[in-house]
Amino acid sequence: MKRKIITYSILITILLTLSLLIKRYQFGWPDIAAAIGIIVLVLLFLIQLAFFKKRKTTFFVGLSAILFYVLILQLVYITWPQGLNGRLWIKANYTPYQWGITKPEEFGVNSNEINKELEKLKTSEFIQSFLIVKNGKLVVEEYFNGGNSNSAFNIKSCTKSILSALVGISIDKGYIKSVDDKMLDYFPEYKNQIKDSNYFKITIKDLLTMQEGLDVKPKTFKSFTIKEAMFESRFNKEKYKYFEYSSPSTEILSALVTKVSGMSLYDLADTELCKPIGINIRYWPKSSDGVNIGGADSYLTARDMARFGYLYLQNGNIDGKQIISEKWIKESTVPYDSLYSKYSCVEQTGYGYLWRIGRQSGYSFYSASGIGGQAIVIIPDLNLVMVFTHFWRNGEEWQKNEMEGDAFCRIIKMFE
Repeated sequence: MKRKIITYSILITILLTLSLLIKRYQFGWPDIAAAIGIIVLVLLFLIQLAFFKKRKTTFFVGLSAILFYVLILQLVYITWPQGLNGRLWIKANYTPYQWGITKPEEFGVNSNEINKELEKLKTSEFIQSFLIVKNGKLVVEEYFNGGNSNSAFNIKSCTKSILSALVGISIDKGYIKSVDDKMLDYFPEYKNQIKDSNYFKITIKDLLTMQEGLDVKPKTFKSFTIKEAMFESRFNKEKYKYFEYSSPSTEILSALVTKVSGMSLYDLADTELCKPIGINIRYWPKSSDGVNIGGADSYLTARDMARFGYLYLQNGNIDGKQIISEKWIKESTVPYDSLYSKYSCVEQTGYGYLWRIGRQSGYSFYSASGIGGQAIVIIPDLNLVMVFTHFWRNGEEWQKNEMEGDAFCRIIKMFE
């Protein structure tokens, strides 16, 4: 019996390690690692049934194995729980940025009027957080549906704007010479494998503005690797130099910045962006080639999201230190292609370097935006940053819920 228990324990360890290693290079639920996790549980039962004949022993060992595995999932698989309960946040293991807090009355705004709008937002089944920073002070902070200041939210494609900042930092530091550099100049190892000569004219700027002209096969529940983005795509002359939303372009940028900086995106962000302004990225998954996913799924608290937005509002200068050059901030947040969409009182009119450009409540804004209702909105004329996050919902559901957008806009108008 003792030998069987030892053998069984070794097999559990091997299977668990295999699952963790696969998880290391995947993200989200459902994905191959989660599937492997289910297979592991089935195998555990089959193994225990082969080793133990007594029903009580089988039940006890099997239940213990499942509980142990679930415990590991909760501690290590920090993206799996969101797939089981639909929530797009995890507990932060640090103190979020500590803003100076003030009341709306400091800006001539009646708190009761804001509270009326917040009460309306509480009826939404999706919203998780809503913050406003005005003149560098936190003036509105509300959490909904179980979220709180210690929740690190999956900001989805808002991550793209963080990647944009890291490209700017890489240029500031000389890792990248210019946005006009050709993409393939940074990947000479692929030049001989490229059959379409049109690839050689794609620039870093084309990737930043999503005008690279690549048609890429869509993939479900898995990020692109750089090889997939390059070799499973087709150059479309009609789309070149025209905006078309393209997540694979950000994976190429992710690999490029990782290569030139000699650091992962996470480490580069932590060293050159987050620590200097007092924030953290709770978690940033990697694609199967080990590169942090540049297009989505980093986790930040709402307070830290607002701090990142405030850095841009301050033209890259925080507490007298220039974190990102003002030139890059200005260059990133102007439109490079005209596009128009309208949602409630929000008009999107263009796309910058992985930033959306438009007008909200009559004021020009630029924003980091993620599917399902995640956003960091910067309104320079009001010296204001707005943040909101939501549970997962598809784009159609988000468009239907105009109540939230109208409430946001009415609150913004109060700060004129």
